Amino acid sequence: MHPDIEEALNAIGRQHEKQIAACEALRDLLLEMVRPWRGRLLDPARPEDALLAALLARSAKTFWAVIELARVGFGEQGMMLNRSLFEDMVDAHWITVDPELAKSRYVQHHDHGQMIMFEGLAKHPTLYDPADIPSSDPERRKGLDGLFGTYGHKPWTGIPLHTRVEMVEHLWIDEREREHLRFFGRIVQRMNNQQLHTSADALNRTVRKRSDAEVGFQLGPSEAFVEQAFLGAFWTFLHILRLILDHFAFDPTLRECLDAHFNEGTATFRSLTAEELQGVGRNDPCPCRSGKKYKHCHGA
Repeated sequence: MHPDIEEALNAIGRQHEKQIAACEALRDLLLEMVRPWRGRLLDPARPEDALLAALLARSAKTFWAVIELARVGFGEQGMMLNRSLFEDMVDAHWITVDPELAKSRYVQHHDHGQMIMFEGLAKHPTLYDPADIPSSDPERRKGLDGLFGTYGHKPWTGIPLHTRVEMVEHLWIDEREREHLRFFGRIVQRMNNQQLHTSADALNRTVRKRSDAEVGFQLGPSEAFVEQAFLGAFWTFLHILRLILDHFAFDPTLRECLDAHFNEGTATFRSLTAEELQGVGRNDPCPCRSGKKYKHCHGA
């Protein structure tokens, strides 16, 4: 391993040890959940169950990938995946709000995607025999274009993300947590988008002008956006797990365990102000509300 890479990995491991542990605790709880489950609790009478199970499987892999990317110093790439993870979280909640529409949109989006693919294949007759390519109903295609876009560039729900956030925010009973959802939808998701796409912000963070004649490049692992990637993944995936545990009526002790992870994990991403620390002794509860003594938490 190149010494510069090894040095960066060791530094990130030391600096973000608690954040990594918080994310890994969620991952391990997930594994404990699905080991005895494997989807056997799906109810055929509830069309949303299969969609939620599929979203859990998809988002779990995304969450795990963010942990591994951020762990090795690719925080910006982790944020790119957090964009997808946040949409999965919002969609999972939206499915429970309107399960019948969700099932309908899933089928429609699948059909629309097939139409786009078949039309694309038809433009390459030397590679694909036109006789083997199914034809599409123009009127149905036109109607689905209105939902998902001519090129399939709109979400499978047919509803913009910011609207979906507004449609599910009532599920966050606590006003403080509801404000966190809005913040993630308005601010964090915008930051994720700026990293995913070739934006001016993303390029500015990769290329640094040193002089009129020299430009510097940031290559390989770095500290940039590592904490943001961990925090975004932790907060978002935790709310996916909360929804799944409640919807499928898992063992209540798992929900208690998840809530404990939330309190303890959230504390690792908080910096305490001087005002919060005023008068706090080493044996007092930590002001971050982790449930630990200060000396074992932020005072460690």
